[in-house]
Amino acid sequence: MGTVAEHVLPTEAGSADQVKKTALVGMGSLWFAIAQAACATSVFLKSMGVLLGISVVSAAGALEFLHRPAARIILVSFALSGATANLYLAWNTWKLRRNPAARWRLRPLSAVERRRLWIAVSSSLLTFAVLAVEVWAHFLLHPMH
Repeated sequence: MGTVAEHVLPTEAGSADQVKKTALVGMGSLWFAIAQAACATSVFLKSMGVLLGISVVSAAGALEFLHRPAARIILVSFALSGATANLYLAWNTWKLRRNPAARWRLRPLSAVERRRLWIAVSSSLLTFAVLAVEVWAHFLLHPMH
């Protein structure tokens, strides 16, 4: 029969084939373990998606108070003031950079700074568009009597 150490550790030159077979079986086991982990992960994520969907549906009913005029007007005002502040800061930065007194210390904007400025301006304009559609849709769905 023999001990475990005799089966795991090769003791003679002829057992190299046995080590190769053991390594092959071990690699196959590792591959199946990885596949099982991927399967278990996908099942877990699908169940988390279902849980997230159920929680969103139940939260939608709980957040109905946000459609009341007081909350809606406050949220629209915050969005409008934030978008306006972003556009004002972008315009003021552009104006200060174009000032003749600042020409001597003017350096070109880096790619990251240009990207941040573009994102700020475009998100502000998108916010204005979404707010306009929201106000239009609100008056369309809830006409004043």
